[in-house]
Amino acid sequence: AAKADGSATDGTTAAIGAAVALSVSNVVNRAVVPAWVEIDANSLVLAATVTVVGADEVATVSAEASSGAAGSVAIAGSVAIAIVNQATLAAIEGTVRLTGSDATLTAASALRSTAKALPVGAGTTATGSVGVGVSFALNLVLDETTATIQTPESGADAILTGARNVALTATARVDAETEARMGVAIVSSDDDDDGGGGSSGGAAVAPAIAVTVSDVKTQVRIDAASGDNLLELSGDLVAVATQRTSSVTTAGAEAAGGATASVGVALALTLADHEVLARTDRNLEAGGRVELAAIGSSHNTATATASASGAQPSAVNDADASSTSGGSVEDKLGAQRSFAGDTSTRNGGKGVRNGSDNPKAESSNGEVTVAAAIALVVADVRATSLLPDGLRVTAGGNVVLRSSQNADAVSSADGTAVHAASVGIGAAVALNLLTLVNRAGLGQDTVVTANGFEATAT
Repeated sequence: AAKADGSATDGTTAAIGAAVALSVSNVVNRAVVPAWVEIDANSLVLAATVTVVGADEVATVSAEASSGAAGSVAIAGSVAIAIVNQATLAAIEGTVRLTGSDATLTAASALRSTAKALPVGAGTTATGSVGVGVSFALNLVLDETTATIQTPESGADAILTGARNVALTATARVDAETEARMGVAIVSSDDDDDGGGGSSGGAAVAPAIAVTVSDVKTQVRIDAASGDNLLELSGDLVAVATQRTSSVTTAGAEAAGGATASVGVALALTLADHEVLARTDRNLEAGGRVELAAIGSSHNTATATASASGAQPSAVNDADASSTSGGSVEDKLGAQRSFAGDTSTRNGGKGVRNGSDNPKAESSNGEVTVAAAIALVVADVRATSLLPDGLRVTAGGNVVLRSSQNADAVSSADGTAVHAASVGIGAAVALNLLTLVNRAGLGQDTVVTANGFEATAT
């Protein structure tokens, strides 16, 4: 956890308060039979899971920055960045020969990542010509949890023979919370305690930007092998992947009192790419039942609340292509998405892997270029239980393919413009793009011989 507090008060001419909090977590949790290892045993257990310490069952990463300033010219900035790259793997890559007992592979992760950039008190209070407050919160989460019999990098076959029951289980719970808030006010130096008096002139600027990238993949897989491409077992094969995710992004900005301009822009962006997969690319001969299940839930929100004085007029806004106070809605969202992807890649992540582009903020009347509050959720969510093309599956029991997904994409934007000294724009834009794939089934030319067959996608 990283926490920073920067505040400056009672500056005679200028007060500057700045706080930066950065947390970077790179975690690798592996239980693997490597490609060069051969095991002869009665049974096999591979488990890569979360260590429980007392009541603590969740890995926690947090970054929180708070800043404020009060003076004639007052400037405050809060920056909080959390970067998490977490890989959990239970895998057979080598050769395992069992003498009739079970093989169990378990991979589990539980993660909570938080990034908050906040004001100290009200944020920035200026008695002179300029008040500036900026909050930026970025939360980059990559979680990959896999239980697999997989082809190693060498390309050799991963081999499991002699097993009775084979169980592959992958479970992930990943929550991301991101918040950016800032307030700026310019007040007359002789204002009374109840806030009387008027604006003392100048500009009040308060952008608040919160961005969440949640990239979560949870898989159970059996990779193909050479030759007969066959996995034989005398009992049941049960492969279940379960994923539960949430991504909550909030931005709030309030700027008031500037006679020249009071500009408050709140931008909340959630990019979620969530996949849960159960799949075999190897032929199966099982004495018992075969079940492949992919079960997921994905909850994603973005909430933006703008200032009391609104965004800049369009003539000024269009001339400024920055990703904070100026530029079109599309410019702002595109710039933040690009920055998040680049930052992830530079710090060991895999960038923004969403297949969907940002939607345009437009209606039948054309593009919306100016807005004080902008909220966008782009969620690509997939649950797949699959026997792909050309396989042969023989089971003494039934064969069950199950996929289940519950996906939410909720955005809210409030851009109320009141008390603007000259011109205030209070437009709000809330956008959602949810792409959902929920599939359980057979590929072409796949043949199942079993006591029963069931495929459900719910």
